[in-house]
Amino acid sequence: MIMNTEELIKKQTNWIKAVFGALAAIVVALIIFGALLVPKFYKAVDEVESSIQEINVLVKDADEAVQNINKVDFDHLKQSIDDLSKITAFLANVFGDSK
Repeated sequence: MIMNTEELIKKQTNWIKAVFGALAAIVVALIIFGALLVPKFYKAVDEVESSIQEINVLVKDADEAVQNINKVDFDHLKQSIDDLSKITAFLANVFGDSK
């Protein structure tokens, strides 16, 4: 089956039109994909960044709390509580127990 040049050109033209149509459909799909999903992606990225900033603030606050707890002299605090207990017991003996 021998095709003449005119039929061959017509067949090639049809294939070119089909390929061009498919490429155009892909480009349109990509544009729609970009228009619909890219903003959602950027919104999600912004939310993640915001969450990370909030976590950083919480970690900083926790670190400051730990540093403040470490500043407390628990031995001195225990001694002060013991002294206060002794003074309270002494005053209770001096002024009598009001029971």
